[in-house]
Amino acid sequence: MKFYLLITLVFGVVLPATAKPIIDLNDAIATTDAFNQASAKFYAGESDTVLLAKARVVVSRNLRDPESARFRDLRVIHARVPGSPAMYICGAVNAKNGFGGYNGYKTFYANAFGPLFQGENPTKDAVIAHYCTGR
Repeated sequence: MKFYLLITLVFGVVLPATAKPIIDLNDAIATTDAFNQASAKFYAGESDTVLLAKARVVVSRNLRDPESARFRDLRVIHARVPGSPAMYICGAVNAKNGFGGYNGYKTFYANAFGPLFQGENPTKDAVIAHYCTGR
């Protein structure tokens, strides 16, 4: 519960008048690096195939119509951040909206603490770009 609260505090809050993130992107990256390190420890020894299957389940649960989820470009990324291994998953998902139509593929980033979806807010988009597209 504390991790979800921390993620919400770090990534989910924007200033309504300016639509700029409250926190600096470097702070968000540093916090996310810590989550990625914890993910590597939590899932140590699991195969990439198992990790991708778990990511599909977790990402699908966060969609309006989980059964309609279509995935592409899924990959497990094993990295090193200062001092220890880190692990996270990137990919794209398309799912039906409330009207029954598909929205188009959205890039996502996920670790042991849950997914972030492209288009939710500027900080999340910057974190996804940093980890999944290298921008």
